Amino acid sequence: MTVYSSYTYNEGGYGDFIRSLLAVFVYCKENNIEHKLYIPTHPMKECFECITNELNYPIKSYIDCNNNFLVNKLNKCKDSNYSVIIRSNKFDFISFDLLKKYTCEFKKFIKLSDSVKQRIIHLNNQINNVEYVSIHIRCGDKFMECNSQCIYNDVRINPSQNILFKKLEATIDHLKTNYNLPICIFTDVKSLKDKICSQYKLIGFNTEIHHTASTSNKEAAFIDSVAEFELLGKSKVIVKFTNTGFAFWSAFINDVPLYICNDNNEIIPFINLKY
Repeated sequence: MTVYSSYTYNEGGYGDFIRSLLAVFVYCKENNIEHKLYIPTHPMKECFECITNELNYPIKSYIDCNNNFLVNKLNKCKDSNYSVIIRSNKFDFISFDLLKKYTCEFKKFIKLSDSVKQRIIHLNNQINNVEYVSIHIRCGDKFMECNSQCIYNDVRINPSQNILFKKLEATIDHLKTNYNLPICIFTDVKSLKDKICSQYKLIGFNTEIHHTASTSNKEAAFIDSVAEFELLGKSKVIVKFTNTGFAFWSAFINDVPLYICNDNNEIIPFINLKY
């Protein structure tokens, strides 16, 4: 049996993709099943070297992104004579402890393309290759400025409201007090990134900000999304303001301490209860 993880439009963002890909990778490792990455048409295929273009037929099942019972589906498909293609961004069956056990192997499985590697080098050069701590602000699809919103009522924090800047100032004060490192801003709203970097003298990467699930993106936007995920994972510590799989899975896979600025503007360790 071979299980293929795939990716198509309108399936969630890159954090969702990594969540499912890691879970299926671990499931296959635990059950001695061959697992491959298969992205035949989506521009994300230009971001990895580990993609296969060949399928082992016959295909027994396609599991789509709306399926919440992935493990049951996979167990029913277990047959050495068949293959399964998964287009799911969900999982419901593997503990975080078990996922953590395989993160080193998973990072070896996900081989980045030369385009992504070169982009990471270029972006690192923008900040003179310094070490940094990071603030990740996911405002939500509604506020993205690139016509690549996927969920138009997705509001996590309004980039123009005072509550965000109170969180920001509390987080900056915490990071400056506890870490003698530059602070790097990651966000899904470019104008907000520019404003913060200018007003608070922080650093940030000059990237194309898009939603990887949107059909309106160019190839460069996907490369930048993967590059930013990797760069976020190089932080010494990450503080996030809202629910975001992008920051959570980057921190999880790369063993980066992850904190959240809570409703009282306190910086506390983030204990996962959702992802």
